[in-house]
Amino acid sequence: MAETCRQFLVRKDDLHTVRWASEPLPDLPWGSVLLQLERAGFTANNVTYAVRGENLFWRFFPAPDGWFRFPVWGFAVVARSRAAGVSEGDRFYGYLPISSHLTLEVDEVTPAGFTVADAHRRDLPAIYNLYHGTAADPTYLPDREAEQALLRPVFRTSFMLDDYLADNGFFGARRVVLGSASSKTALGLAFMLSRKRRPDIEVVGLSASTNLGFLQRLGWFDRVTAYEDLASLSAETPSAYVDMSGNAEVRAGLHDHLGDALRFDARVGSTHWSRMDERPPQGVQPQLFSMAEQMKKRTAEWGLSEIQRRLQEDWRAFLETTNDWLELNEVRGDAAVEAVYREMIGGGAKPWQGHLLSLAD
Repeated sequence: MAETCRQFLVRKDDLHTVRWASEPLPDLPWGSVLLQLERAGFTANNVTYAVRGENLFWRFFPAPDGWFRFPVWGFAVVARSRAAGVSEGDRFYGYLPISSHLTLEVDEVTPAGFTVADAHRRDLPAIYNLYHGTAADPTYLPDREAEQALLRPVFRTSFMLDDYLADNGFFGARRVVLGSASSKTALGLAFMLSRKRRPDIEVVGLSASTNLGFLQRLGWFDRVTAYEDLASLSAETPSAYVDMSGNAEVRAGLHDHLGDALRFDARVGSTHWSRMDERPPQGVQPQLFSMAEQMKKRTAEWGLSEIQRRLQEDWRAFLETTNDWLELNEVRGDAAVEAVYREMIGGGAKPWQGHLLSLAD
């Protein structure tokens, strides 16, 4: 095993500035494990992690001042272990940096996996601190590992968004408008709204004109509309806006067009991160959606096992649809990984494509 850790670092104040750094692997303390990245997914959701990382996503993986280790979800193998209950060769799915290795202090170990005890992560959301062992994970399917790396974290958000909207009576809306409808989170939400077959809710996708044909073919949207044509939407229909783009111009245009008919505005993603603007629009004010808060509410009401049962049922159904639309793109090595990063940051993501990253040459 290589005795150095390669890390992909991004400037906090300029997402276009990146570098690769190497450092010796640390001595492994008792109670810790050394994970080696095997395979990770990269979607527009990861861009959101980068853009909105200051108070959350950048904090998980320590990095030199002014830089952060870019976060992804994926699979890693235990290269070394000094933690009881975790053995070398065990594989886990969880929140990882684009780095060859990651050292974690292990807290509780269960048949399902382990949680981390690193001091700097104790006040961070628990969902990011759980590493699922593939040997006992009921959601894990060996032949669908790539899809899990890509879509499982974003579908969890889609699932909770659908539940949040329904739990609040869609805020009086009869139409849900999805901004950046081609993002994986928006696709999952459109699927959920369609799967629940809510006859009183119209689902509209806003996207670039080049994506409209793809979105229409999925069959999950009642209507898809190019950003420049949003004025074609009826201004009389009570609407909820769920935005994965962060595009201030589109948000302002929708607010101006719908006026009082816009009953709710949820900020979820930042796929159009270069067009973000924190100035408040007219009318109803955007709210940042908190998956953790909705999860906490439902855990108290339903219990964790019931949430997991429902999530797994809908996840399996969504997974089956990927045979018809998802194109997997596996890339290996530092140069190829960086090229994918620059494409995604530059807005070159294709909605039907999913990137799988590996640092192994």
